[in-house]
Amino acid sequence: MNETKCLFISFPRSGSHFVNNVLRTYGIDSKHGHDIDLIAKPKGIFYLYRNPVDVIFSYHSAEFGQIGENSSNFREDFVLDFSQRLSNHRKFYFQHSDLKISFESLLKNENLWNQILDYYNVGIDKKVLQWAIEENCKEKLAQKINRQYMNKNMLTNEYNENRLKFKQIFGETIEGILK
Repeated sequence: MNETKCLFISFPRSGSHFVNNVLRTYGIDSKHGHDIDLIAKPKGIFYLYRNPVDVIFSYHSAEFGQIGENSSNFREDFVLDFSQRLSNHRKFYFQHSDLKISFESLLKNENLWNQILDYYNVGIDKKVLQWAIEENCKEKLAQKINRQYMNKNMLTNEYNENRLKFKQIFGETIEGILK
């Protein structure tokens, strides 16, 4: 087995874009991926995970757009399939990762950045970190880039209302699959 550098793994729609942008501020090439071949033994794996209902909703919204008033437009087959994929992904990477951090915790607890930066052997500069976090929030990113999905969907009340509907309809099912 060839030994490679530390890797950053996450399931799609789990906050990796935000984390990668902050890491780049520190000059870190995180070697991010959504899946890896463990034939090459990495020195370590940092695994970022997110609330599973939010991951599946975000993925669903990116694939199918806004649902609008008709929540029957939610694709149950997609939700069940991606919930199982997420479950398999988490089980595997929770077992093989040295550092596991939830996206929600990272947003609330700046001290978790110390663990991530330590993992990459980089010292923390609180001013740089604060600037990087502020510059990479979804509202700022929407101003910088012209992505229809982000600008027209993620920053609207309708998006948040649909997320709540989605959670009411599928929350228990998704949580059950991930147990």
